[in-house]
Amino acid sequence: MRNKRPIDTMLLRALAVGGVLMLLSAILYYKIFIVGLK
Repeated sequence: MRNKRPIDTMLLRALAVGGVLMLLSAILYYKIFIVGLK
């Protein structure tokens, strides 16, 4: 996999990290929103 394209693996890693960060931030905002309503 290293011989093909290191740029592709870097992009995939960036996408994976971005997706996890987006998911965590979405959960955090969701909790803050629910607590704010109470």
